[in-house]
Amino acid sequence: MAVKFHKNKEIVLRIFIVCITTLLVIALLEIILRIYPVREITVNNPYQYIKTKGQARFGIPFNTYAETFPLKFDSRGYYRKSSGIIGYHFNQFGGRWLEPAEQKLGRRNIIVIGDSFTYGFGLRYEDTYIYKIQDSLNKSGLNVSFINFSRPGCDSEMCLTIYNRIKDTIHHDCLIYGLDLNDLIEFPISYILSNRRGCCARIRRYSKLMDFIFVRVGKIKHRQENIRGLIDPSNFEKSYFIKNIEAIKQINIEAQRRSIKFLVVILPILTDLRDCAFCPVYKKIKEQFGINKIAYFDLTDSVCSYQDPDLWIFPFDQHPNEVANTIYARKLEGAIKNILLDSKD
Repeated sequence: MAVKFHKNKEIVLRIFIVCITTLLVIALLEIILRIYPVREITVNNPYQYIKTKGQARFGIPFNTYAETFPLKFDSRGYYRKSSGIIGYHFNQFGGRWLEPAEQKLGRRNIIVIGDSFTYGFGLRYEDTYIYKIQDSLNKSGLNVSFINFSRPGCDSEMCLTIYNRIKDTIHHDCLIYGLDLNDLIEFPISYILSNRRGCCARIRRYSKLMDFIFVRVGKIKHRQENIRGLIDPSNFEKSYFIKNIEAIKQINIEAQRRSIKFLVVILPILTDLRDCAFCPVYKKIKEQFGINKIAYFDLTDSVCSYQDPDLWIFPFDQHPNEVANTIYARKLEGAIKNILLDSKD
């Protein structure tokens, strides 16, 4: 009986020690979070961190404007090289270029359309995948010029409008469309990471630790909900998807009529890269292109080995950075070169 009592006493003592230790750890974490609060980065509106100088007027010859990006988030040191300033310049046609000056055309010219991913939002133009391919091809002996008419916020319908406006002004052998997922499924770039305050506001008001836990859990849950919404098959029945797929068909038809090589470059959304969460959506898009005989080059598996944030321009913005653009350029260059060699001089 005495042995049993002794064992029970030991168990109670151990439980007591575990409870006290747990409470001390919780108290310590609470104190640490109060002394060193975690900085929450709001991603709902990336432009709250960016200052714009000049007017962003697209398609206007020799226009220029600049955006200043916050250096406090610049873990790669990319923006420090230019004091946080990224200049956007336009050539004689109103396409993005290295400077607000004339871009010399080559023996072969390629018109480029697309949204902010292909425009190179947040990047110096020489770091975009479009310029990197042009530069590499020219160094290899192919005299080619890419005239980049991409612009932020463009969907496929807008790209069709842009192409119809400029198709007769520039002799071109090839047309490239950099397709981002939100050209076909409507959502802002930062949508998946968008913040939501969550529940248990009263507890969180008095405890920094509980606030920290609930915010993290809430973000994970909200992110999963957003992804489920984007990969839902019902998106393919929505008018936004249907009208933009139709616009790509029209671009293809116009290119065929003019004997222009047309290539859609499918760019990855830089979220859940290793889990390939968006593979069902990409598969559906490629099926549509196959049915309509639209040539495409799939870059969605080119960055699967990377951690998502390593390819973002900032923690609050999922636009592809210079690392992602370098990968795209290396993967895509061969396909572009083959198209040029197959086309007439």
